[in-house]
Order: sequence, then C-alpha cells, then structure tokens
Amino acid sequence: MKDLLVCIYMAKINNCYRAFMTHNLRVDARILLSDGWLDLLTPFIPVGVAYYILKTVFTEEEIKGCDISHNGKPLLSWFKKTPSYSEIVCVKSARVTKLLKQIDHFFGEAVFLPKNYVYPRQVFFEELPAEDEKWNDRYVQSAVKEALKGRILFLEELEKSLVENGFKTNANILDVLQVLALRGIVKIIPSLGFTAPGEVTCFRCGRIIQLGGIFTRDTAVQAQMYRGQCPRCRLPSVYCERCNILGESRLCRGLFALGDGQSKTDKRLDFRVDLLGVPPLTGAQSKASKALVDFVKGKKITECLVWAVCGAGKTEVTFNAMAEVLEVGGRILYAIPRRDVVRELSPRLQASFRNCDIVTSYGGSQEKFRSAPIVVATTHQVLRYYRQFNLVVLDEADAYPYKDNDMLRMAVQRAAKPDGHTIYLTATPDEEIISRVNRRLAKLITIPVRYHGHPVPEPQCTRLTAFQKTDDGNWSVAPYITELLYKWLVENDGQVFVFLPTVRMVETFGPILEKNVLRWIKPTEPSLLSFSHSKDPFRDQKIEDFKAGKFRLFLTTTIMERGITVNRANVLVMHADFDQVFDEGTLIQMAGRAGRSAEFPDGEVVFVGRTINKAMKNAIKQIRYLNSVARREGYLENGE
Repeated sequence: MKDLLVCIYMAKINNCYRAFMTHNLRVDARILLSDGWLDLLTPFIPVGVAYYILKTVFTEEEIKGCDISHNGKPLLSWFKKTPSYSEIVCVKSARVTKLLKQIDHFFGEAVFLPKNYVYPRQVFFEELPAEDEKWNDRYVQSAVKEALKGRILFLEELEKSLVENGFKTNANILDVLQVLALRGIVKIIPSLGFTAPGEVTCFRCGRIIQLGGIFTRDTAVQAQMYRGQCPRCRLPSVYCERCNILGESRLCRGLFALGDGQSKTDKRLDFRVDLLGVPPLTGAQSKASKALVDFVKGKKITECLVWAVCGAGKTEVTFNAMAEVLEVGGRILYAIPRRDVVRELSPRLQASFRNCDIVTSYGGSQEKFRSAPIVVATTHQVLRYYRQFNLVVLDEADAYPYKDNDMLRMAVQRAAKPDGHTIYLTATPDEEIISRVNRRLAKLITIPVRYHGHPVPEPQCTRLTAFQKTDDGNWSVAPYITELLYKWLVENDGQVFVFLPTVRMVETFGPILEKNVLRWIKPTEPSLLSFSHSKDPFRDQKIEDFKAGKFRLFLTTTIMERGITVNRANVLVMHADFDQVFDEGTLIQMAGRAGRSAEFPDGEVVFVGRTINKAMKNAIKQIRYLNSVARREGYLENGE
C-alpha cells in the first residue's frame, strides 16, 4: 500500500490563477510555469484531508484555472475593487488554515499544521531542482490512460493493470498521473476523505463515518479508527472496514479514476452470435428479448427490470440486446453477486458470442484488469470500474451479497457510462426498483412462465410445529411431516429439498429426520438423506450427488435456495415463519426449486410454521400474480 501526501498550492499564470494539490511540486511547476513561484497553502498532508479543503475553499473554476478578475465578478464581497492575486492568496490561505485547524481538532493539536509553520509560503521555480522528466513521455502517458480507462484504482492496482495489459515503463506512475490530472484527464481523489470537519466518506464504497459520534449513518456499526500512526504515512488516520476486502481505504491513500470518455469503442466488432446448446426462445422469452433490444436502442429510460419467475431462462433473453450493443462498438458488464455463477456463465457467453473477447473477474481470477468488450464479474469486483460500460446486466439482483448492499449498488451504478443502460434480472424485485418502475423511471419486462409452459407451483401453508420434544427429552417429528415425505419420496418417487433457517437446526434435526426415513430406503439405494450448510466442507460434493440422484432427501439452509435444478423436486420449508432469515424473496427462491423440469413440472411446495406471517403470504401472492399474468397472456400449456 502506497501513501499519498500532498500539499495545496496556488499559482499565478499570466492574468489567471489556479489552485491544485500535488505530491511533487517539481512536476506542477514545470507544467504550469516558465518562471515565478508557487504559493504553498499547506504542508504535505494526507490526500483525504487536502481534497476536502481544496473542494471547500476553491470553486471548480478556480481549480481548473480562472481569470484574476473572476469574470468581472468581485471574488470577495468586502473588496470594492477586483482584488489582486496576492490579496486572493492571503484570503484563501486564511480559509485553508482555519479548516485545517478544525480537522486537527479530531486528531490532536498541530498534527497536520505544525505550530512553527507559516503559510502561505512561496516556492520559486528556480529553487526546484531539475529531474528526469519521464512523466512527460507521450507513450507512458498513453499507457497509463489505457490501463486506467473505465476504472477507479489504487496506484498499485494501476501498476498491475499496466503489466496485465502489456505496458512496460520505469517512469514514476504517480508523476504521470499528476500531469494527467493537471490536464483534466484523470481524477485524483482520496480513497477515504473528509466531507465535513467531523465526517469522512469512503469514495470507493460510499460509507460515511462520523468522527464525533463514531457511528456510521447507514448502520449502528462502530466506525473503525486507527488510534495512532498510520503504518504508511505515520500520521493519524481513519480507515474503512466495509470494503477492506479489496484493499484498505485510508486518508493517505489515493484513488485514480478515468471514465471511458467515448460513447462507443473505436470500431464495430466482427463477431457471431450463436446460441449453442440453448433451446429456442419460448414465446414469453422472445417477447422479452425484443423488448430488451428496443430498450438498449432508446435514450429516454436507462434502467430496465426483467421480472421473471424462477427457472424462466432469463439469462439468454439478454443475448440479443447484448449483441445490439456490441455491434455498434459498445462495452458490456455482466455482473453477478456469486462467484460460482460467474465461473459457470462465462463459458456459456463465450460459446454464444464467438470471436468476442471476454474477461472473467472474481476473487482469485487471473485477469482483473484486462479490458474486453464483455466483462463477467462478481459485484465486488465492479468496485474497480468507473463509467466504462454502455450496458450493465445485473443478474440475480435479489441475491446475497448484492441484496440490500448500498456499496455494491453504488458500484454497479458507477460502472455504467452516464448515458449507459442497466438491466436488472430478478425473480424477486425490491421495493426501490418497483418504485422506479411505477414512476416511469425504469422499464418493466416480465417473463411470467417457465420454458416448459407450466405454472410455477404455488406453495401451501400449514400451521405446525415440525419438531417436538417428547416427555423423555427426545425429539420427535410431526406425523404430518413424515406422511408428506413418504408421499413425495416413496409414492411419487421424487426428490425433496427440506429447508431450515439455521446451521444449528440442520445439525440438530438432520439426524432426527434421518432416523424416521431410514426404513424407506430401497435395497438399491446406499442412502436416502443427507444434510449440509455453509460450514460443511463437503457441501459441493453433496450438491453434485443430490443432482445426480445418489440420494433423494436434502436437508439444508438457504445455501441451496438458488443455482440448482433437480428434475423431480419437491420443496418443504420448515420454520418458514423464521423471518430473521426467511424473507419474501428467500421463500420465493426456495419454492422455485420445485417444478423446474418438463418431466416433472408439478412438484409441490409446502411452507410449515407456527404462524403464517407476512413474508409467507407475500411470497405466495407474488407467485400467483405471475402465474395469472402467464395465464392471461396465453403462455401456459393447455390454458392451465
């Protein structure tokens, strides 16, 4: 991790002046001046402090450079005439010093502004020693721009991007970035910076930390504050723990951002779309596909919700819209919350978009920084993208960890270009996107039926305590449960998902349930039941065995609520009223495991709980609604 300490300065350039911050006065002096001096307003301080002061004291016009007369408007109300440059420096320096002292208050006196320093202080051009100006090399500047384009990165990430994209240079990259920032090409911002005297914000993930109350605005989680010296800059520092998994955001650590300024890439792509291994689109899928193509062609509305029943085949519905964007030279991000789905989807996309380069980015992948027309990434990796994509497709928008995560929502929004389009694919849309649809800020497309044309099984609710303690202290299974499982497993020769809300419940009730069903095992079956959860090291193998039919009853937590299809599946959700875990969306996803195959479309779903709560009722209501839409639009087989 490299620290970024900068000073704020002002410079007079002919009849103009500008204010900026720099880590290297020599670079700025040689870009801005042929002689004269720079007026230093601060010592070298963390970029997270300097950025706030710069943006507070100076206008955007002053930062970019403005006439001393300030376009004829008096800069300072108490001057009867236009102030001179020296007068402007004095007034601005006083404001800078005042703010710096206020920030000092939160860390101790004279931390960022030592008492023996006097500002403003002039540094003359002639005093700055000459140096090897590799930062002025056009090849180096082009390489840095190409490696950073469409991204927001730490310096060490940018250096990795240069290597991954095949650029070699021994220039000081930080100096190159400073030159590009002076020219308005690159943005230099703190990873964590002040946004008020007692408030800091993580500019990567959006988290706000109150230094006064030491509590965040969005949650009651205590903010993490380094009570002492930062291990890099040796100054007091605050860090953000929310996005720490991708590198530590600190006051003294900079972020460098460059949007992909062109609306399209340099050339149209010569590729072929071939949906290999993908069944022909159904009527509902075709209608949705055409609507998505119209959406990406439009300009008025830039967000679209694709609300599809579980198992509707929504991924392939986006392919024609993706092709439309690619054919005019656009770039696409296909973002997914879960790493396993990213790894599974990438080869499917490559098979369909032949001759089109695709980058796959997730924790542990080897190509996080290479550019390509299509990027398939986990939503955490999207934090590194910045205004790059013409189209963002967010699959499983209802899945953990994206669901209810403001950090990842911000990342997905920031990855799209200002005029880019975003498609949300989900079976359980949240209230926020539904609200935008209702206000006509987002388009709604529904896929209300599965590919086989049968309705989604509608859950039945039963008030029942599934497991009860007997007088001798042992656990027993309610007769209704054993009768239901016997019907599904023995009479119908099916498979069953049994969902419980917690790991402890799975480990407690798994063996109890197993004792009750052992007598049903056929002579040819090695076992009938297995149970697993997130802490089970063998869960992946058990999932594959269940899909292969090696056992037929799987007791599990919500780790199995999505991403798995079993041909003859039924679903039993016990303790369905455990609303700390089972919300409306989770119940819909679990219910969606049933009836997914054409061979067994009528699998059953039962919710069991001591009460029938709001989440259970709403889940059933939503499933029934989409079934009614499918029936009304004539998509169901035999008018079911």
